[in-house]
Order: sequence, then structure tokens, then C-alpha cells
Amino acid sequence: ANIDFADAFSLEETNVTFELVEEAHRLCKPVYVWTINDADSVDELIEKDVDGLVTDKIEEIRDKVQEIEIENKSLYSKIFDSTK
Repeated sequence: ANIDFADAFSLEETNVTFELVEEAHRLCKPVYVWTINDADSVDELIEKDVDGLVTDKIEEIRDKVQEIEIENKSLYSKIFDSTK
């Protein structure tokens, strides 16, 4: 579909798929997901490479995102260390 008029996509969590995010990014359109109030949902949405999360529970969701970022940095450093 021609979506040149759209600046971004704002989707409810259950509508987000890997394919949809990939296609939106191919078209240079960010994907924002709402309303994420369950920290358990964050892992999957980050894996799907969404660009932003809308939430009513800012501190809880921010903490979860930071936890994932720390885990990923730790994983990346282990990968880089193993290539020496």
C-alpha cells in the first residue's frame, strides 16, 4: 500500500509482528507500540525492533528496558571477548 503520507506507525501490542516492523523500517517509518504496562511484554517488543513504547507505568517499563540493555551489552562484550 502507498503510505507516503504516514510519518510513523502507532500500534496496539497485539498487532505488532516481525514482518510489519521490518516492512515499516524498510519504508523508513518508525513503529511505536501502546499501551505497554506489563514488563514481560518488553522483551518481545525489543526483539521485534520497535522504536518506542507508550506506557502508563514509566518507571517499571524503563527499568525493564535498562535491564535488557545491560544484558545485551554484557552479551556483546562476551562475544567480542571470545573473538580475541
